[in-house]
Amino acid sequence: MLSSGYAVPMSLLYYGLSDTTPSYAVIFVNMIPLFTFVLSLVFRMEALQIWSIAGLLKIVGVLLSVGGTMLLSLYKGKTLHLWDPIIVNHHKERHVAEVAGNHLRGTIFLVGSSFTFACWYLIQQCISLDVMKELMMTLLHGRRTSTRD
Repeated sequence: MLSSGYAVPMSLLYYGLSDTTPSYAVIFVNMIPLFTFVLSLVFRMEALQIWSIAGLLKIVGVLLSVGGTMLLSLYKGKTLHLWDPIIVNHHKERHVAEVAGNHLRGTIFLVGSSFTFACWYLIQQCISLDVMKELMMTLLHGRRTSTRD
């Protein structure tokens, strides 16, 4: 189960990327820290003390993260052309229709990818705390002692 922890989010990201555009997928990749923070609050792995400096900085970070992704997704400005349009895919109309038809499915995959990445990071945190205890015991005692007995 744990060996597939990184494969599942990457697979969902790949399938979401195949159904949407890369710029749309980056929005969800940028939301992974937000999902991780919210899940750590829900599972009480993170303490949010609103009136402390650390708590205020956490809230500001969340607001900047959400604000930045919303700005990125809602901004409609001039298109930046880096090269001659002849090089661009000449089947553009067909490609846009295919992407638009699977946009909802791609969004679901991308949200699932962000959520599973956040879950995987929290699982890694729990595992690393357990492993660090055992490593410290090994360091202090000079031999392997199991704390799981």
